[in-house]
Amino acid sequence: MFLIEAGWPVDVILRISPQAVNGLRNQKGGQHGHPADHEFIELLRLLRDIQLAGGVGMTLEREKTGEEASILLFSR
Repeated sequence: MFLIEAGWPVDVILRISPQAVNGLRNQKGGQHGHPADHEFIELLRLLRDIQLAGGVGMTLEREKTGEEASILLFSR
């Protein structure tokens, strides 16, 4: 998330890091691999558009349990 906030392309970072975003599957290689869901690719494109428009931010929130959670924010 810090790389995205620092200006690295969000589509590149999300292409190589998570296995899925809200149930949309990323590409998986190997013997039992599968291609990325079409909707996942579309999500990356839209997030990159938002990033290029200056709509990306990040905040750190503390859960009731005391654990910290990083929240990536996108706004148009």
